Amino acid sequence: MEEQSSPVLIVGTGAMASLFAARLASSGIQVKMLGTWLESIQTLNESGVRLTDNDGSEKIYPVKATQDPQECAESRFAIVLVKSYQTRRVAGQLKSCLANDGLALTLHWSDNHRCNFD
Repeated sequence: MEEQSSPVLIVGTGAMASLFAARLASSGIQVKMLGTWLESIQTLNESGVRLTDNDGSEKIYPVKATQDPQECAESRFAIVLVKSYQTRRVAGQLKSCLANDGLALTLHWSDNHRCNFD
């Protein structure tokens, strides 16, 4: 596998962001996480992100987490996994995070909009 020059930036440090971070890291991709939840950032930096597979096996992968957008400068790829009400703030942060040719993918969930598939 070719060495990656820039980590993938995951914006968010909650459950979905951690899941994406773990899956990417398990594939050998370097991951940097940007968030606001200080306890989560500290835990991620100290203990990594834990992935429990369907068979019950657990693996821990190292990630670098921060609350400072400047530490994410020149990111080529970002996946935004925050609640929809945080989008405006995160968009402002991405201005200082993404490289000029950077690409961001946003995936949002809003607790205010429930889906009924029945």
